[in-house]
Amino acid sequence: MQAVVNVARACSFLYDIAQQHPELKATLVKSTQGAVMAGTGAFVGGLLGGPVGIFVGGAIGSFAGARASHDFKPVFQILASMTDSEKQQLAEAVASECQRLGIEYLTISALSLSQDMGYCLLKNVMEKLQYSVKS
Repeated sequence: MQAVVNVARACSFLYDIAQQHPELKATLVKSTQGAVMAGTGAFVGGLLGGPVGIFVGGAIGSFAGARASHDFKPVFQILASMTDSEKQQLAEAVASECQRLGIEYLTISALSLSQDMGYCLLKNVMEKLQYSVKS
C-alpha cells in the first residue's frame, strides 16, 4: 500500500497548534532558523571543501544557528509549563488528527514524512517570517 503524505495538511496542523501556543510558535520559528543556518553552513562547506567541508561547514553553521536562536524553550519545557487543560486540549487535537489519518497512513507515511516535512516547515516558517517583517 502506497501512502501519499499530505504535507500541506500536516504543516497546516502544526502551524495551527503553534498559533494557539506562542511559546511553541517561537520554538518552531527559532528551530527552523537554526536549522537553515546549519544546513547553509554544511552546503557551502561541501561546495568549498567536499565531504570534510560539509562537516566543518555544518559545525560552523550549527554553532551560528545556536547562537542566533538561543532565546526559546524546547518543547518538553513548554509542555511541562502548560496547565492540565492546555495539555488536554493539545492531546485531543493531536489524537483527533491521528485518528482522522488512521494508523496505516501514519505508519506508512513515517519514513517519507521526515524528508517532506523539513521542506514544508522551512517554507511555511519563512513565509510567516516575511509576513511578520512586513507587518
